[in-house]
Amino acid sequence: LSRPLFCGSPLPLLRITPEGGACVVAHDEQLALLSAACAPGGLPWACDASGVAPRLPIDASDFPELQPQQRLALHASLGLTQASLRASLAEALSRPASDQPAALAPLLASCLVAAASSGNVASAR
Repeated sequence: LSRPLFCGSPLPLLRITPEGGACVVAHDEQLALLSAACAPGGLPWACDASGVAPRLPIDASDFPELQPQQRLALHASLGLTQASLRASLAEALSRPASDQPAALAPLLASCLVAAASSGNVASAR
């Protein structure tokens, strides 16, 4: 939202509840949720009546704590911004061979399979 609104920084993520009103979701809580979403099985995301989970691209640059492979898994399940996806791929491929889980083709294939399995057409494209 920062680009369309011409803000200098991203808008805060808010949690709105009937009991507590609006409160900012802390970075640590966001990181914990995103880390869980990267893990096998992910999180049970809320779906609309048609069974589709709403998705907005995530700017992973706000979460440098996530490893490149975690960010790619996050892209497969939820989606990253184009800049975050490019940076994650570049970082994953620039690591020493001992740190790389696989070569580019198998890495991309596993991301495509994960995106298709989660019904994330945008990330599979």
